[in-house]
Amino acid sequence: MFTLSELVKIWEEVVGSKVKNIEGSLFSDTSITTALSSAPRLWKVTESLQIGGSTFRRSKHLRTLLATTLLEGYTGIRPTRGSLKTGVLLDAIVNSADDLSDFNRKLPEDYVFKNTLIGYVSWSLFISEIAKEVQDMSTYAALSNELLEYIVKLARIPLVEAQTYQKIISTNEEIEAALECYFYRAVDIDIFVVLIGILNGLEHEGNMLLKLREIGKYVRAMRILAKDLDDLALDIELNQRTPLVALSKKYPHDTPLKFYSIIRNAIERVLPGI
Repeated sequence: MFTLSELVKIWEEVVGSKVKNIEGSLFSDTSITTALSSAPRLWKVTESLQIGGSTFRRSKHLRTLLATTLLEGYTGIRPTRGSLKTGVLLDAIVNSADDLSDFNRKLPEDYVFKNTLIGYVSWSLFISEIAKEVQDMSTYAALSNELLEYIVKLARIPLVEAQTYQKIISTNEEIEAALECYFYRAVDIDIFVVLIGILNGLEHEGNMLLKLREIGKYVRAMRILAKDLDDLALDIELNQRTPLVALSKKYPHDTPLKFYSIIRNAIERVLPGI
C-alpha cells in the first residue's frame, strides 16, 4: 500500500519545498468503510503562516491520496508512479490557486510569486505527464473534457459559498444549506478519481469508476468539513465565507466542534452503501 509519506515525497519534488508535518497513512488490513470513515482528519500536509503578526496553521489535503485509496481499496489495482505524479501535479495546481484565492491581498509578494510559479510550472508538467501516460486520443479527449468541466465547477464554488453564507445568517435552514455547500465543494475530488482511475485502466464510463466518483464525493465532503474546522481561526481572519465561519458568527456562544459534529452526522446519514 502507498503511504502518505511516499506521496509527500512526490509533492516535495513537484513544489520544491519540504513539508513540515504529515499525518495519516493508507489502510492495510482494516475494512474500506472503516478506513474511509477516518479520512477527514488523515492524509494531509500542514503549514504555518505569518499574517498580520499572528501565526496560523493551514492544512492541505492531498486529493490524489483519496483517489488512490478508493482505486486500490475497491479494485486491488496498485496505481503506477506516473499516475501518482500526474495527480500530485494537479494537486499542486489546485492548492496554489486555492491559496491565491483565499488570501488575496493579505499575502506577502514572495508567497504570491512562489504560488503563481508553482501553479504555472505544475500545469506545464501536468500536460507533459498526461501526454506520456495516455495511450490513445479517445482517452485524452475524455480527460480533457473532464478537466474543462472541473474548472467550470471550481469557478462556481465562491458563489455557492457566498450564497450559503447569506442563507445561514438569514434563515433557519442552516444545516441544510451547509450540507448542500459541502457536497458542492466536494466536486473538487472528481477529476482526481477520474484521472487516477483512467490512467490505471478503468473505463471512463464504466460502473466501477462511476461508483468511485460517487463515494469520493461523500468522503471529500467530510474532509472539507474537517479542514474548515482546522482552518477556522485563519478563515475568520481572512473573512472567508465557509459554513463554519457563518455558524460561529451567528451563534458565538456555541463551540465550532458542535456545528462540525452536527454537519458530519448529516453527511453520514446520506452516505451511499459502501
